[in-house]
Amino acid sequence: MVLIYPRRLDLALKFGDKLMVVGEKEGLKGIARLLGNNAKKLSDTDFFPIAMGIVLGVLFGKINISFSESLSFSPGLTGGVLMVALVLSAIGKTGPIIWSMSGPANQLLRQLGAASFLSRSRYFRRKKNLVATFQESGLLMFGVGAAITLVPMLIATVVGRLIFKISLLDLLGTITRWYDKYARSGCCRFNGRQ
Repeated sequence: MVLIYPRRLDLALKFGDKLMVVGEKEGLKGIARLLGNNAKKLSDTDFFPIAMGIVLGVLFGKINISFSESLSFSPGLTGGVLMVALVLSAIGKTGPIIWSMSGPANQLLRQLGAASFLSRSRYFRRKKNLVATFQESGLLMFGVGAAITLVPMLIATVVGRLIFKISLLDLLGTITRWYDKYARSGCCRFNGRQ
């Protein structure tokens, strides 16, 4: 007998999901054959879906939608890639192409993005060094960073407390967990109350 947790009838597994399976040794081997248990496949990076998503996003970003002669809309490069990424991640899989990325591939792309951003940043292209930049505008950067962090937290606290009637301790725990997860992983996923 093999028990799979979490036990839900509407459970849909996706690439990279982790399951806790309890059972006898032979039953565990059968589940591993059925569901797969290949750590190498999880850590491999398939760049085709990533490149295809970027190409589709750039093409979608080039679309210009005209509402009238004076008003038109175009998602642009960033908006097109983001919208296509949202749609493809919701689809999940098309034939043999899996549109989601494994954890190591996601981490690789995040690090490459941060490195390319910093290499093109105007603060690092100047002749000034980093210390001079912080001496010149350090307080402004600190103030803007504090505002970017505190304003959403305050809005979420007020809305959660006054509109959704969430207890203050649950609300503050959720918000601090969200920011802690954001700071550690570099992604912004809100998991709600758990």
